Amino acid sequence: MAGGGQMAGALFSMAGGTMQMIQGAKDMSRARAALEAYKRQNFSNAYAGLTADTQGMEVRKDLLGQSTSTSIDTLQASGDRALASGLGQVLGRSNTEAKMIESDQSKAQLEIDKLIAQDNVRIQAMTEKREEGDLAGLGKQLDVGRQGMQQGFAGIQQGVSSMGGAMGGGSGGSGGGGMFSQFNTPNTSLEG
Repeated sequence: MAGGGQMAGALFSMAGGTMQMIQGAKDMSRARAALEAYKRQNFSNAYAGLTADTQGMEVRKDLLGQSTSTSIDTLQASGDRALASGLGQVLGRSNTEAKMIESDQSKAQLEIDKLIAQDNVRIQAMTEKREEGDLAGLGKQLDVGRQGMQQGFAGIQQGVSSMGGAMGGGSGGSGGGGMFSQFNTPNTSLEG
């Protein structure tokens, strides 16, 4: 009755292999569904929409205009000579101040643009890192399912082989006739 025990073991091996294949297929199916449903994350730039303070620059320009006007009025009140000698200096200083205000506004906008660019780089790196981790995990789940199916199939093959050995006289299929002997003993004869 050693064949009966071997037959039971073969059946258990086949049942276990079948269960393992089914579980592997389920794992693969879940992983594929998760990969298909994967949604990329969208992050927003913390500095997007930020612009240089134009209101402050406008106040500075207004104050410059008032100061220039006051200086010219003072020169006019001092006489033609004072006006002729001092007007160039007042206008020169006014032009220099106006250029500085424009330059400050440009620098402020450049700084904001730099912050936006740096945040875009940070967002891209963070997004890539998260997606890489997410997709690697889903790929691993797919591989685990595939391995489970392969191991289940190997268990079924082993069970069939053991069953063939049990039915073939318990010799492991290396000579007994039995229903499953073709799985264990290759046909090496030249005849049909």
